[in-house]
Order: sequence, then C-alpha cells, then structure tokens
Amino acid sequence: MKTRTLAAALLGGLLLAPVTAHGGPSQNFPPASEHYSDLFDYTADWQNSTYTLGATGLPADVTFTDNHDGTGHLGGPVHVPAGVYDIDLSATTPSDVTFHKTLELTVEPERAMDRLARSNPTTVSRTKPFVLKARVKDQDDGSFGDISLADPGTFLLDRRGHTTTCDATTVAGSLHTSPGPGYFDVKCRVPSGLHRGTYDVTHVVAGDYYAGVSKAGSLRITR
Repeated sequence: MKTRTLAAALLGGLLLAPVTAHGGPSQNFPPASEHYSDLFDYTADWQNSTYTLGATGLPADVTFTDNHDGTGHLGGPVHVPAGVYDIDLSATTPSDVTFHKTLELTVEPERAMDRLARSNPTTVSRTKPFVLKARVKDQDDGSFGDISLADPGTFLLDRRGHTTTCDATTVAGSLHTSPGPGYFDVKCRVPSGLHRGTYDVTHVVAGDYYAGVSKAGSLRITR
C-alpha cells in the first residue's frame, strides 16, 4: 500500500543490484529502494526452512515466490508512482503460528533522458516571441515504463541567477512508445520582453514517474 508521496527528484538512477536480507521473526527486513519501471530483485531470508512464507501489499507487477527453504523472493518491474510502500511479509510455523514483518520499499522516479532540440534559437530579439523545444525519452536500460506518464516539464531561462520559467506542452502526435525506449517532444512559446543578455536554457522534468534535467543551452537576447 502506498503510504506517502515522495518529492520528485531531478535525477533517477540505475537498476538496483539483487539483495538478500536476513532477520529473525522479531525484526523487520532492511528497507529497499528502486526506480519506477526498473526490476526489483529482493530475497527475504527467514532463516528457518520449516516456515511457509507469504506476502501482501505488493506493488503492481511485483510478485512473491516462496522458495520453500526459508527464503522468499520478490521480483518484477516496479510499475507504481514514486512513494513509500509497506509490504507485509509473513511466515507460518508448522504449528500455525504466523509472524509478520514489514519491508519498506521506496520507489523513486525513473531518470528521464532530457534533450534540448538542436533547432532551438541561439539569438533572438527581445521584441519577438520564440519557441523552445525538447525531447523527453525513457532511459535505454531495457526495463521500459510508460513514457506518456512523464510530465511535459518546464523550460528554465537563467540570466545571472534570475530565472524565467515557461511551462512546456506535449507536441501533438510526437508520442512514440514501441519499440522502446519511448519518447515525446515538448515545446513552449516564450513571450517577448525578456531583458537583453545571455541566458542558460534547460528543460526540467519532475514527477511521480520520471524526473530529469537537460544539459544547458545558450540563448542571447538582443534589442
């Protein structure tokens, strides 16, 4: 069950290595962390081969297997929003006494591969509006999620520490989902009137499923 929502991070990470956690009936298993759409690989060792094991509260597409040797395996792609999920792991003795332990799984947004469009202007007059574009793409790691769940994001124009923001919208018809990794294009119309000078331009995605930031581009505003 999702118990609270995490603040979206700007950067995600790589696949979590397989984990085996040990503990007796009186202790919860150590917490685990994974990113949206990545493969969760966690083995809970109850250290008693006579126990019958079970699990409830599993995130979507994560499955549990009793290995019948005192260990239980949780695995599968994590297809849930960022947040903290409490999984209940149980062990029943041959005399029908059941122990419960909590595994706290933190899910973070997957890294969005964010790229500014090469066609973006490098010099514009302050008297004219202009359009910025970027592409938001799923990480090419083989465990793809639904890129349509990514937020269109925001363009940031920074001039000597003073930042102008422009909320992006998805370019109609640009969504590509198969074969993975999926992607879509975004754009934003920046109105005229910015102060003259040189701006660092970035595009940022922050949300429950994907988060990322592009490399900075340069834009010069003239008269």
